[in-house]
Formats: sequence, C-alpha cells, structure tokens
Amino acid sequence: MILNKALRAYLIFSCLIYAMFLLSFAESLSSEKKGNILHKQAVRYARKGAFEQALELIKEALEETDSAPEVVCDYIVILVWSGQCQEAINIYEGFSPTYDPPDYVLPEVAKCYRIIGEYDKAIHLYKKYLGAKGADEQATKGLIYTYLDAGQLDIARQYVQNKMEKDKEKGERLQLYLADILLREKKVNDAEAIYLRAFEKDPDNTHAQLGVSRISIIKKKYKEAEDIIEKILDKHPRNIEALFCKGELLEAQREYIDAYKLYEKILSIYPNSQVARNLKYRVLMNMGNNSLAREKLELSKEQIDHEIHQLLWGNEAMVRIWWREPEIALKILERNMNYAQIDTGKRVYPVDYPTKFLLRTHYDRILALRQKEDMEEVVQEYENLKNMDVKLPPWVVVNTADAYLYLQQPEKALTLYKEAFQKQWDPRYGSTRMSIYYTLRELGRYKEAAGILEQLDKEMPVRIIDRGILKDNWRKEEIAYNRGWWFLYQDRLAEAQKYLQQLLYRAPFNTHIRTALAHTYLWRGWPRLALEEFEIIYTIDPKDVAGEIGYCYALNENDRGEEARRIAKELIKKYPKNRHGQHLNRYFEVQDIRTFTLDGGLTHEHPGVHGTYWSVRIDQPLNPWRKIFIKYVWRDISQRSLKEATRRGVLGVDWRLNRDWWFIGAISVDGGGNNFGYSGEITFNPNDYLSFNCLYDSYSLFIPLRARVHGVEAEQWRFIQRYRQGESFLSEGRVSLYQMSDNNEQWSYTIRLDKALLTRAYWKTRLALEGYGINNSKTDVPYFSPEYLYSVYLVPMVEHVWYKRYKKALVDRLYVGLGTQWQKGFSAEDIWYIRYEQDYRLSDTLTFLLGTTYSQQNYDGEDTDVLNFYITIKKNF
Repeated sequence: MILNKALRAYLIFSCLIYAMFLLSFAESLSSEKKGNILHKQAVRYARKGAFEQALELIKEALEETDSAPEVVCDYIVILVWSGQCQEAINIYEGFSPTYDPPDYVLPEVAKCYRIIGEYDKAIHLYKKYLGAKGADEQATKGLIYTYLDAGQLDIARQYVQNKMEKDKEKGERLQLYLADILLREKKVNDAEAIYLRAFEKDPDNTHAQLGVSRISIIKKKYKEAEDIIEKILDKHPRNIEALFCKGELLEAQREYIDAYKLYEKILSIYPNSQVARNLKYRVLMNMGNNSLAREKLELSKEQIDHEIHQLLWGNEAMVRIWWREPEIALKILERNMNYAQIDTGKRVYPVDYPTKFLLRTHYDRILALRQKEDMEEVVQEYENLKNMDVKLPPWVVVNTADAYLYLQQPEKALTLYKEAFQKQWDPRYGSTRMSIYYTLRELGRYKEAAGILEQLDKEMPVRIIDRGILKDNWRKEEIAYNRGWWFLYQDRLAEAQKYLQQLLYRAPFNTHIRTALAHTYLWRGWPRLALEEFEIIYTIDPKDVAGEIGYCYALNENDRGEEARRIAKELIKKYPKNRHGQHLNRYFEVQDIRTFTLDGGLTHEHPGVHGTYWSVRIDQPLNPWRKIFIKYVWRDISQRSLKEATRRGVLGVDWRLNRDWWFIGAISVDGGGNNFGYSGEITFNPNDYLSFNCLYDSYSLFIPLRARVHGVEAEQWRFIQRYRQGESFLSEGRVSLYQMSDNNEQWSYTIRLDKALLTRAYWKTRLALEGYGINNSKTDVPYFSPEYLYSVYLVPMVEHVWYKRYKKALVDRLYVGLGTQWQKGFSAEDIWYIRYEQDYRLSDTLTFLLGTTYSQQNYDGEDTDVLNFYITIKKNF
C-alpha cells in the first residue's frame, strides 16, 4: 500500500516536471520568434529613416534574442544611421577578438571612425571591407574621403588613378575624386573644369553639384552656390556633405550665427560628428566670442580636436591684440610657448607640442610686439623664425617690415613689403601698398611713391559700405592728405600749401589736412600762422598726437619754449615709442645743450692783400632761445711789407626778449687787454614776413681788409630790413656806416632780391639780383676808398642734394655771379664770381660747411683776382 502511494507520487511529480519543460520550451520558441520579428521590424523602420522606433524595437529584440550577434550587428548599423557613432564604435570594439562580424558592418563602423576623426582605423576597415567585397561605390567614396580628411592627398590620388585603370567604365565618375584632390591642393581652375564637365553631363550628380558649389563659394558666387546646395538638401536633407558645404557658404558670407545654428543641426543628426563640433567652436571664435567658446567648452565637456584647442588658445592672445592690449597678449603667448611644462593633470589640451601651434605663437608674438612697438624684439623674433627655415605668412612679413621702417632701415623694410605684396597680401584698401609708399618716401624715391598714390586713388571708391552703413572711405582721405606730405618732403612747400588749402576748403574739420597745412606754414617760416593752425587742430581734437607734436614745434618758434618742452615730455611719457615724439624731445635736447662753432677763412688777392681768419665760439643755453657765449678771434692780414694781426676775445649774450624782439650784446677786448669794445644788436619781427635789425659795434672786425692792413679801426652802425614771403621769395635792404679811425666815413648800401625758380627733392634753382653801393668821405687814404662805387649782379644758383636721410645729408651749391661795376672816374667794368660749397650734416649734433669763391674784382680800374676758402663746423655737446 505504501509502495503504491510512493509510485503514484513519483508519477505525478514527473508529469509536472515534464509539463513545465514543455511550457518552457514553448515559451523559448515564442521568444525567439518574437525577437526575430522585432529585429525585422527594426530594420524595416531604420531603412525608412524612423530611427527612434527602429532603436526601440531592436533593443527589445536584443533582450528577446539574448543579444544574438546578427541583432547586435544590425543594432550597430542602425546606431550609425541615426548618427550615434561613438556608441556604435563602443559596441563594435566590445566584440570578442575571435568574432568576425559580417562584412556589411565594416563600412558603417569605418564611417564612424572617419566622423570622429580616427582616420587610420577608418582606412583599415574600408580596406578590409573592399578586400572582401571587391567593388563598392560607397565604401570606395568613404575610403577616398578619409584619405583626404587625413591629408594623405598623394595616396588618395594614387588610389583613384589605380581604380580608373582597372575600371575604365567608371573613369568619369572617379575623375570627380581627382577634382576633390585638386581642390584640396587649391588648384581651383583645374578642379572646376572637371566638376563642370560632370555637372553639364548630369546636372543631378550630387558629387558634381557639391564640387561646383564649393568652386562658386571660392569665387564668391554665393547665390549660385546656395541654389545648388538647397537643391541637394531638398532631395537629401540629411546629406552631411551638403550640410557642411552650406556651412562653408554661410561662413564665407560671414553669416556666423546661421552657420553656428547649422552645425548644431548637424550635431542633432550626427551627435558624434567631430567635424561639426570643431566647426561650431571655430565659428564662435570667428565671431570674436573666444571667451564664450571657452565657457561653452568647459560647461559641455565636449571633446574637440587638438587644432581647435590650439586655435582657442591662440585666439585668446589674438583677442587681446584686437583690444590693443599687447602686454596681456604677450603673457598669454608666453604661456602658450611653455604649456608643455604644465602639470599633465591640469591639462585640457594635447600633451604634444605641435609645430603649427608653436609657429602660430611665434607669429602672434610678432604682432603683439609690433603693437607694443618693441621693434627690436620684432626683428629678433623674425630672425629666429628665418633660422627655423619656415615659410612665413605675409602678415608676419609686413609687421616685420614695419619694425625695420621704424628702426630707420627702409631698404630692408621695402624688400619685405614687396615680398608680402607679391604674395597677394594687400588687405582691404591697399594697406601694403601704402606702406610701400611710406617707405619709398623715406628713401627719397618720390616718383615711385607718387605712382602708388595715383594707382590707389584710381582704385578706391569715395564712399564704402561698412557693416551695412554707407560712409566716407577714410583710405581715400589718407591718400589725399598724403599727397600733401609728398610735396612737403620734397621741399615743394608752395605747391603743398596750395594743394592742402584746396583740400581744407572741402573738409574744414579734417585734422590730418590741417596738420599737414600747419607744418607747411611752419616750414615756410611762418611760425605765427602755424601756431594758429595747430591751436585749431587742438580745439577740434585734443587727442591728435601728430597735431600736438607740431604744436610743440610751433610753440617753440613763438618763444614759448618752456611750455613746448613740458608738453613734449608729457607726450613721450604717454607714447614712449612714438618716433615723432622721440624726435621732438631730441630736437629740444640738442637745442638746450652747448654749441661749439669753428669759423675759418682764407683770402688771397692778386694783386692785393692776403688774410686768414679763425674764430671759435661756445654757446651755453640758459633757457630756450636764451644763452651766453664766449668767442675768440684770430685774424692775420698782409700786403707786401704790411702786416696786421688781431687777437680778440668776446663775451656776450644772445637773448630772445619775447616772440617779436631779440637782443644780442657783447663786450670784447684784445689779447693784451687793450681796445675794449662793446656791441649791441636788436631785431624786431612784427609778423611772419617782416624783420628789422639794428646794430652798433664800437670795435668792428668787418671793415675792408685793405683798410685793416693799414691799422685802421672803425665803429659800425648797421640797419637791415627783410621781407620774406617764404622760401619762394625774399628781399633785403641793408645800410651800413663805418666811422673809421682816420676820420673816413664809409656808407654802404645793399639790396637783394631772391626768387626760387624750381624746387624739387634733389634739385633747386634760384635767381638773385644783387645791388651794391658805397660812398667814402675821404679818398686820399692809402687803401681803396672811392668817392662812390655801384655794382649790380645777376646770380643764378643751383643746389643738389646728394644724400638726405634721417639725420644725415650732403648738399652742394653752385653760385655764379655776373655783374657790372661803376666807379667814379673809371669806365664800367665787368665783374664776376663763382662760389661752390658743400654742406654736410653727419648727425643732429655735427655739421660743417666747406666752400670756395673765385672772383674778379676791379679796384681803380685794375682787375684783381680773388680766391677765398671758408669753413664752418658746428658741434653740439
């Protein structure tokens, strides 16, 4: 009985186990079938572009099928199609090394590797897939584009050419890839020819459409490019190449906000697109929002390429340069130069030290140093870069040229400016050519400089649209007033004045024109008029540095030297590197130090007297235009057996009383302490044109040599009246009275008219008319003393500038005097002279003048040849 019960229990239990097994088996069959159904539905949705539904279904299929390999592979594909590349890669890289996924997965994963920028892995998978499958147009395209993205242009070209040889039928289509390569190599015309040929043959060829649109962008045919791109996107709204092409178009048109939105859209479709992510941050930087880009990057924790990190860091310094903060920029650049030494745990950028980033840092450092006006450092940085044997960008070359020009090395500057211009570097409105103009002007090559101004003037419009606003073209204005300076630097002052006054009539509030005109007045010798003009400039724009510098020169000439020096020192504190400010302060410094002057002369008459003259003088300034001086004179005269020697010391003051009045007074005595003398000279300048001068000297050294050799001494009275219209015309009348120790009174009269005929940079010609008369009260004296004598000279003069640059110059002059003399008791006689002199300026503190005159005079009807040599040396110390 017990046995039967046990048997019955066993049979019941076994039936239950079997029933559970059958139920489990049935459920297993049902789950597998369900998984397969879900899998198929997911693929179907994916092919229709419904990726959200597809992903939901395939995730369920993975659960139902226990992550069957074929379902996982399709999951990877759907992830790729939906743009989730990183997740697809993570799953692919999670496969067992022994598992070999189906071939169709390889190009999809390769596409992901290309999108995230891992080009070597992408190339490997594309090659593996094509090696297994043979021909596949999409995989071939992917491989070629990966080569291009990786910068392997030669490998891409060889691959395409090999494909063309093997597959003649697809030669035309493969040629489009060659066009892509040519475009990357910037061979635009060659690429365009291929694209257009394919486009004309098949207007719906997307590859050709994209190529033509990119060419249109390069050639700024934006409307054509936009039409083609929109046509592609209408048919294929997710075409990533077309979307990126649209981004290129928007950036080319400076539509940065729209470009940013587009890259955000691309990332919404392809969240792992490294190119889109990089471009998004680059657009922010192009808009000048460098700090916003850094902020977004830190908040989002997004990964961007090393190049974009470097661009971000580099732009951080560049923004400071834009804001004219070169000191801060230099600190940032120093950090960028040394970032490889920073603790790697704090790093948000690559550990390596990329050559491009290093070079960019060097380049930007030149910009910052140039803005800071540390020109010696700019040149040093440039020389370091040259030693690195790299091809320098033209803007680096131009900034280095600026430094050389600042350092007064215009030949080197001109070479570099021309080098940059030959590389087509002439930014908007011809800034490089303007720099060449300034350099040619410094070199004195005025004809070439004028040619550049004329060319730029023809090219530039009077008005331009800047940021949507129609406004005057200030570059046109720069050319206009620089033409005035072009006249000024050639000493063509009258022409400059006429031209600038015409400009000023049209633009009375333009301080550039007024500054040039004020300098014209100053250089023409009209300090009062110049000061009035500079005061107007100051009223219009108190911060006009050029006007303020000119104002200081004008103040000084108007006897407001202390005020001028105070302003000059303030300017150099504000703008220590301003060359014109430096020159101004140096000019005052030289004017305020001692001056040593040596005068010498040798006169030889045949027949007649022989004489030598030497004097040394030291001036000690006490205040601007106020100084004391000492002087010593040696004079030796001989005629046959007669000899006369003079040694005389002089102590005096040269004192400007105010703007209009000047006084020079001195006492003198012989070397032995005898023959005490004194002199006084007053000059009155009522305006910029007229001056009057009166002198009395109780012991004059300038009586005729033929009287001096006989021991005659004299008091001198002199009156001079000058009218100076400018450098173009001046007149002078002079009356002198010598009351000689032998009771002879000699009156002399001189009138001189001097007119400029031609004024050019290196040649000047003038014509003077000189009249001279003399009357003596006594004629029965042992020296030449006619009762009256009159003479007239016509004197042409030619001046040639052999060299003139900065503080050095060499100028020579030739005077030829042709005249006639009338002496009482004698017939009219021809007289003449030739004078030649050389004027050297070796620095701003050392000059000397050498000259000689050969003349024929007539004394009492007898012709006399006269040879004279003279020298003047001035040294400030």
